[in-house]
Amino acid sequence: LSLTEGERVVKLLSARDLEGKFLVMCSKNGTIKKTDATYFSKVRSTGIRAVTLNEGDELVFCGLSSGHDTIVIATRLGQGIRFREEEVRAMGRQATGVRGVRLRQGDAVVGVVIINSDSNLLFATSRGYGKQVRVSDFRVAHRGGLGVRTIPTTTRNGNVIGLVIVYEDSHILLIDKN
Repeated sequence: LSLTEGERVVKLLSARDLEGKFLVMCSKNGTIKKTDATYFSKVRSTGIRAVTLNEGDELVFCGLSSGHDTIVIATRLGQGIRFREEEVRAMGRQATGVRGVRLRQGDAVVGVVIINSDSNLLFATSRGYGKQVRVSDFRVAHRGGLGVRTIPTTTRNGNVIGLVIVYEDSHILLIDKN
């Protein structure tokens, strides 16, 4: 895939059967979009446009969903919101999307997970701290809200850098810049 100036790969997805699945995408500024995954089953060698982004925005997440999952969005300043995927209607490839989370000044989306069962989430910060939270502890809200505090973003902790689904037997690997 030939990338133009300023473009970079965000996610590598491996998918066989895209029938009945959706591609969920979220931008740094909190815009979320859901598109029928079959639109991406035949991609030209030059690629196809998956989402239209507003000026100054960039794609930070994409993943496959069933259409009936739960979505959790985490922000740099420690906010998190959980809502039902059904609140995001399916859109065409050219669409921009809808607001997934409302951001405060200086905040940005750093991670999104698509959850289909009750599990735990691990929020990690830039200074190496983490916090494990049961998904069921997050109240289900409506998309577009501020969400709830996930982990304090103090000088000691640093900002949130991401979140991941963890299980009892999970092993966590944190990799720094060096």
